Amino acid sequence: LDRAVAEGQAIASERLLREFSLTADADLEVAGLQIQLVGSFPGFGDAIPRLLVDVSTARRLLGELSFDRLAVLSAEPQQVAETLAQQFPDLDVQLSRPLRERALEIFDQTFAITRALTLLALLVACIGLYNGLLGLRLNQQPTLRLLDAMGVSAGEIRRIQLARGLGIGLAVIAFALPLGLVMGWLLCHVVNPRAFGWSLELLVAPLSLLLPVLLGLFVIAVTSLLPAPGEKLLEAAG
Repeated sequence: LDRAVAEGQAIASERLLREFSLTADADLEVAGLQIQLVGSFPGFGDAIPRLLVDVSTARRLLGELSFDRLAVLSAEPQQVAETLAQQFPDLDVQLSRPLRERALEIFDQTFAITRALTLLALLVACIGLYNGLLGLRLNQQPTLRLLDAMGVSAGEIRRIQLARGLGIGLAVIAFALPLGLVMGWLLCHVVNPRAFGWSLELLVAPLSLLLPVLLGLFVIAVTSLLPAPGEKLLEAAG
């Protein structure tokens, strides 16, 4: 939300909405109080459903409250932290940015094996692409012999092979990228909510897509320009 939750309003975790088959704008009755839902939040890692309410509603539900932390949103967080630390020496002041960076660093470390598997998958895909294009070239040996008999030079044949390979590669990329994005969306918004109770925001990183595209085009260019083993055998037989 872009505002504070008003009295009698609340935002619910996605786990709560899913377990109780609710929508983000439903009305709830909790301990005799009518509460209106005005939004939802993922609640990453929540073991139980959660409902965030305003202070007045929380007092009516739970009685006297005690607070052990306070969050401050400021354009100058470092200055605010220094001022609070000077005026309240016993106060434990922490900036959210370093905590967030440390949390993301730890989170990335847990996916080191995922990156290794991704690189392995790219290597296997490149080998499969090489074998596929190589098989296509070997099956077109009669066509190459016909072009050679018609006086087409070796350089022109290689340019034809390169253009054909790049055409096939671009067609595969044009099909694979949208399919990968659809699979990512399904994982974030369908599989993950059903498995864990919360969704993930899908962010498309252009640099992450650029690496496999460039690697695939490089493999296609190498496969198109290098002589195939069968070509040498055919030349020797001729």
